[in-house]
This record gives sequence, structure tokens and C-alpha cells, in this order.
Amino acid sequence: MEMAKLLIVDDDTDILDYLHTILTPLNHEIRVEKDAKNAIRILDKYHPDLIITDIFMPDMDGFELIKTIRKSHQDVKILGLSAVGSGFSQDLTLATAKDFGANTVMKKPIEQNKIINMINDFLSS
Repeated sequence: MEMAKLLIVDDDTDILDYLHTILTPLNHEIRVEKDAKNAIRILDKYHPDLIITDIFMPDMDGFELIKTIRKSHQDVKILGLSAVGSGFSQDLTLATAKDFGANTVMKKPIEQNKIINMINDFLSS
């Protein structure tokens, strides 16, 4: 598998650090952003193959980020992540993320093998 560009968006630096650590051995280029607005700003310059985004973030949430990405970047793969929060059920939140255009979703806490397999499947398809 050739090197891909991954963009990880999450307001939780512990999650960003964890994902960066577990995904680095896959030998892809990884960029992390702490908020959705920064992710949108760098999108056209960075051209990620896969975006992994949290759903609940301040300022702009993952739903709005996914919707915005889909307006101009239909081909990028998007993985939505969510813990329980903001008065929504986790399953409803993840289903809504798919409705907004995420290719797939995953519940937090993140299972290392599951996310690695999911990313490998995404990037090989």
C-alpha cells in the first residue's frame, strides 16, 4: 500500500496523540488539527485521502465539518468518531454523521486493531 495522507481532527489532544502514535507505524503522512475550522483551512493545500474527525467539538462540530467537506471534496474518505455526549445517544450521533456524509463511524474509546483495520480497508479500496 502506498503512502496516504491522513488528517485527524479532534479537540482532545490526548486522542490526537493516541491516534498519531498508533497510526505512525502504518507509514502514512499524518496531520493533526485541534479544530474543524483549521481543518477546513488546510484542506485544499493538504489534500488528505482520509479524514478522521471527532463529532463533538467547540466552535464547529464534526457534522458541520463533514457537510462542508462533502461540498467540495466528495472523494475523500471520512471516518467519524464519537463518545457519548451533548445529550445525544452515541448510536444516534454516529448514524447522523453517516447521514451528513461520513463513510463510516466508530465509537470511542477507540480500539486500536479495529481502527487500523478500518483505515487499511479504506485506503485499499
